[in-house]
Amino acid sequence: MPEPGDIPLPEEAVEEVENQQNNSAEDPHRWSSRGYDAVEHTNNPGLQEFMKVEKEFILDEITNGKTKTFIDIGAGRGRMVDNLAKQAGRVINIERDDDMFSALSQKCAEFPNSIAVKADANRLEEALEGQAVENPVLFSFQNTLGTWYGDRDALLDSMRSLAESKKGEIIISLFCKEGLRDFGIGMYQSLFEQSNGELPTEPDEERTDFDGGIFRSTKEYGYESMVYKETKGSY
Repeated sequence: MPEPGDIPLPEEAVEEVENQQNNSAEDPHRWSSRGYDAVEHTNNPGLQEFMKVEKEFILDEITNGKTKTFIDIGAGRGRMVDNLAKQAGRVINIERDDDMFSALSQKCAEFPNSIAVKADANRLEEALEGQAVENPVLFSFQNTLGTWYGDRDALLDSMRSLAESKKGEIIISLFCKEGLRDFGIGMYQSLFEQSNGELPTEPDEERTDFDGGIFRSTKEYGYESMVYKETKGSY
């Protein structure tokens, strides 16, 4: 009986592997075949390192997490659920998108201290109505403010108001402006191409303010590019 390694792969499977290897070598911003719609699916080494640092920051920099309520605003498919749940007393994950919320709910079900709330965080007070919030830590992780639907400044004001009233913290994670210049532009151009133009991430380099860390695309997609920012009720 042949060993598993002796069984030849179908020709199309071999071609797929070779194509993925070639694409990865040619394009360091390549997103995996699992999809371009979730940031955790990227094969980009810079973005993978960024997400690794996010997780290390939660582990190393947040003190007495078990006494606090973590609130992930724009939680998406739950990329950070397991990391937050392991550190916090309670985790509230807010997401408005139907498809993302379905995946988020499944992840939250794995952790008894984590819940998924389907709500529009532009109305943050309403989204948290009826929830026990003690010593809150409000998070906006990478790729949240950059793709925010609604008034981003109003959201930040709401986060600040909650943090002030509860003596909480705000942690915002985005690319620093050097990261935007060095690999952010290339990454978003690659994402635009791999989505066949479906995502509004085609860079407009003439309007992008590299010194200010402000990315602009040809379809009015933009974000302020910042390093980690941790405050006690202010931003």
